[in-house]
Amino acid sequence: MPKKYGVKEKDLVVTHVVNMVLTGKLRSKRSPDRNEIAQELGLSRVPVQEAVVQLEHDGILSTRYHRG
Repeated sequence: MPKKYGVKEKDLVVTHVVNMVLTGKLRSKRSPDRNEIAQELGLSRVPVQEAVVQLEHDGILSTRYHRG
C-alpha cells in the first residue's frame, strides 16, 4: 500500500477492518488474523495491534486471549 501522508497507519487498519465487518468478510465480535491484515496492507503488526485495541474498546471486535 502506498504511503499516505497525514494519515495514521492505525486509522487505515481501523477503516479496513470495519469495511471487512460491513461486507461480511469478518464477523463482528471476532478477532481478525493480525498477520494476514498486516500483509494485505503492507504494514507491520504494530499498527494492526493498535487498531485491534481501539476496535475492542469501541465494541466492534472481541478478543479472547490465550485460547488455543
